[in-house]
Amino acid sequence: MIARTILVMAGMTEQLEPRVRNWIEASGCPLVHFVAPRVADLHWEPEKNRCINIANARNQARAMALKKEATHYFFLDDDIVPPPHALYSLISHSKPAIGGWFPMKSGSSWVGGRWVADNVFHHYLFPQRSVVKTDLLSLGCALLRRDIVQAVEFGPGIDTYCQIMDGTTCHLADSGDFSNKLLDMGIQPYLDGNVICGHLGVSTRTQPGLTLAAA
Repeated sequence: MIARTILVMAGMTEQLEPRVRNWIEASGCPLVHFVAPRVADLHWEPEKNRCINIANARNQARAMALKKEATHYFFLDDDIVPPPHALYSLISHSKPAIGGWFPMKSGSSWVGGRWVADNVFHHYLFPQRSVVKTDLLSLGCALLRRDIVQAVEFGPGIDTYCQIMDGTTCHLADSGDFSNKLLDMGIQPYLDGNVICGHLGVSTRTQPGLTLAAA
């Protein structure tokens, strides 16, 4: 099944490609393929909201990926550093949509969490060491079954807002929009406690003894 998994990234540069190939080699999955539009070929429009451009880039990568036969697609952002065993672990749980943990840019919480009231979302404060439900599955590190990638087009999520635990109001962005679509389809996303990723330029003290930082 691993050989039928494709790594999908929303943009590729000459500097990034060796790092991706090194990760594939370190993962022990030499048969995994990856697809990514070249950054120079992306339809990036500076006057548009960043989330719109990101969603467009993801959809361009999605269209490329669906042209190749695979059972699963592993979506990975260029600033997320998964452990070498990530793909093996994610696929072992046989979930339609599952991802890895990584710290938010603020460093005070982690991507993932649950809706606790109408339009009120609480992020997880630290990774759970098991497979847990999440109402937010970040496309920064997500393994998706083919039927999901076929059915769900990525949107920017800029028209829907929520309140997070510090009282701040923010829009859902692309991953929040995608996760809500999954929940509306009756598909519960999960996070894998065995896949703790680094987030380039971010460190966290939300869990004792765990510091994730890279530059």
